[in-house]
Amino acid sequence: MSQVKAYGELRKRNPYKAIRIADVNRYRFFLDNLPKLVCKGDELRLALQRLKPNPSVATIYRWGQEIKCPFSVDRVYTSYEIQKWVIKLVSQTKFSFPENQNIRS
Repeated sequence: MSQVKAYGELRKRNPYKAIRIADVNRYRFFLDNLPKLVCKGDELRLALQRLKPNPSVATIYRWGQEIKCPFSVDRVYTSYEIQKWVIKLVSQTKFSFPENQNIRS
């Protein structure tokens, strides 16, 4: 996804928020890595706990409730459901993946 398209998507989702280049880069990073996943909840939890600072398990469960995609370690998440998680992560400006770290490893 290009910078311009990523900016447009963020602007559409957050029309009144100031969008920085770091926000656009984070959005592109999440989109390029997480949507390809089709995984169990335990794998999703491990990927999310690589965020800095590390979200607690309770925070992950709360995020799942907020996006209407309940978190369960035994559930298999589709690409569509992972997309919901990406959108949620983009809105959490406090959290980010460390640079040069492969999310799916």
